[in-house]
Formats: sequence, C-alpha cells, structure tokens
Amino acid sequence: MITIEQLKSFYTFADLPRADLLEIARCGEVRDFNAGDTIFEEGASAVSLYGVLEGEVELSILLDSNPENA
Repeated sequence: MITIEQLKSFYTFADLPRADLLEIARCGEVRDFNAGDTIFEEGASAVSLYGVLEGEVELSILLDSNPENA
C-alpha cells in the first residue's frame, strides 16, 4: 500500500483531506521497475495511474506506425 506521505509528495494529492488520502492509499500500491522495463504502451487501455516516487521515466511515442520504418 502506498503511504499518505508518499501521496502528499505529489502536487495533485498534496492538499486533499486525510480521509481522501486514506481511501486513495487503500487502492494504491508501490511497484518497482528496472531500467528498460516497459510500464505501459501507447494505445493500451488506461487501467492505472502511475506516479514516480524515485528515479526517472523515459516516455517515447512512435511517429510512424509502419514497423518497416521504425
């Protein structure tokens, strides 16, 4: 479970009441990813909200959907 303190580190959640933060924390989880891991892919259904607690994330988009031109 993500902690209230971790949630408050995000601007979006910083000013929410404690009761709301507790509810969000109950639904959330902390996940670790390794360098090079794919977290989600462009066009995939949105089923999660991700926040970066530590480290960096690189985002990229495919400009040409033709694999021969990749």
